[in-house]
Amino acid sequence: MFKMIGAVLTLLSSSALGFCFCEELVQKQGTLQKLMEMMEYISGRILVECDSLSDAFRHTAERVEEPYAAFLHQVSDRMGGEEGITLSRIWQEEAQHLEPVIGREETEELSKCMGQTGFSDKTQQSGCLRQYCEYLRKKTEEIERTKAEKCKVYKAIGIMAGALCVIILW
Repeated sequence: MFKMIGAVLTLLSSSALGFCFCEELVQKQGTLQKLMEMMEYISGRILVECDSLSDAFRHTAERVEEPYAAFLHQVSDRMGGEEGITLSRIWQEEAQHLEPVIGREETEELSKCMGQTGFSDKTQQSGCLRQYCEYLRKKTEEIERTKAEKCKVYKAIGIMAGALCVIILW
């Protein structure tokens, strides 16, 4: 009786792990979409409203959800208050706080993007932001294209791993 309960629980837990990996992929796609929307809005504020980077960050922070809003407020405040520190350095330091949310790879790409936006020309600033948006768009499309296949694989591996554990432990 206990063996059977253990087998069922092992199979269920390993199957659930496959479903969790699939959900993680879906959440990553949503995170990339939010980042892309945030960057497009900042770019729009720079080009259309002729905002400075600091003002664009502040206005964008009012439209996005946490933790992105706190991140943009922090960057905006530090840009106005700390002299002698470049935007690139401020952005990299503050981007580290987003790493648990967006992941290491996206944090590095985000840091690279903003390292190039210290130009005085608003067109160049917007161009760098749009280039990062294009990178995010490609990543999102790649996830969308492979999501169904990867989810099937994750679920199947979870179920097979559970079955293997049950066979070994039986």
